[in-house]
Amino acid sequence: MIISQTKYGSCHVKAGADLTIYTAADNAGHLRLVMQAGTDVELDLSGVEDIDTAGLQLLVQLRRDGVQAGREVRFLSPSPAIQDIVQLLNLHDFFNLQPGLPAAGTMLEASA
Repeated sequence: MIISQTKYGSCHVKAGADLTIYTAADNAGHLRLVMQAGTDVELDLSGVEDIDTAGLQLLVQLRRDGVQAGREVRFLSPSPAIQDIVQLLNLHDFFNLQPGLPAAGTMLEASA
């Protein structure tokens, strides 16, 4: 996952190609850090090629953590893999996917 900050102060995260059991521990650690930042979160899902129930669980937990913390979590540009699993499980309302929105245009590298 690539983590950066938008010009509006929210945390922008670009998910990698795999959101599976094989990457769950690493991704969970990154998302935990993102939630500790105390800002709204934008998760760009455009590059996700493979997702399983472990990956879906991470997204569900991120959404729930955001709601509990009173922060907005936006799921941007869902890939076909994301769209398929969300449609299959009828989770459109839960995730509020925003397929037409590109990732934030102006970002500042967090590591710069």
